[in-house]
Amino acid sequence: MENKSLGMIIREERKKKGLTQAQLGKLIGLKESRVSKIEHGAPITPEVASFILGKMGSALQINVVDNNSYDPELGDFVVSVIANFADEKKISLSQAYTYIVTFKGMDFLRQHQDIEKTLSNHEIVNDVSRVCANNGGRLGYSAMERIRLMITDKLEIEKLLVRLTDVIAKELHLSTLAAVGAVCMSKVANSLKSGNIPEGTSFDDLSKRLIKEVTMAG
Repeated sequence: MENKSLGMIIREERKKKGLTQAQLGKLIGLKESRVSKIEHGAPITPEVASFILGKMGSALQINVVDNNSYDPELGDFVVSVIANFADEKKISLSQAYTYIVTFKGMDFLRQHQDIEKTLSNHEIVNDVSRVCANNGGRLGYSAMERIRLMITDKLEIEKLLVRLTDVIAKELHLSTLAAVGAVCMSKVANSLKSGNIPEGTSFDDLSKRLIKEVTMAG
């Protein structure tokens, strides 16, 4: 799977629309030779790429970095990941972009670009998929499957809260009723229910945080 620049994405969209470079040039007010240069890697910003794609009727609007600090190298890397993600998941570029942005994949790529650039395209797509899934993304699941997964997640959280209640009752010598109240009102419980627990957090970590929180509140 090859890396793809903004120009290559424009070329792919142009071919999907059945346009020649001359026709696209006329559509956006550029010479055919200029369109060719763009498609073969001449530097352009995401805003220009979005304008060209929009003129072709594409829903894809590219905004990969903060406009005030645009880094062309980062921009090309992120666009390449989006295109490879779309290829591997067999979805459109627009769907891939929306999914990655919505479920924090874009933030991950910005923060960890140096490490991710050392990996293969397949490994990068897997990393982005994992991050998006951890933030609620359910790509490839039907509506009924998403509902089932949401119910399963909720049940798992409830089981975890019961375990935490047992720990609090034992460690702080509280009655079951008092422990239930303490857990339900805790920030730890709210974080669990809202999915704001960092990846890799263990049960012991949660227990210690909860014990500390309840002790300080008492």
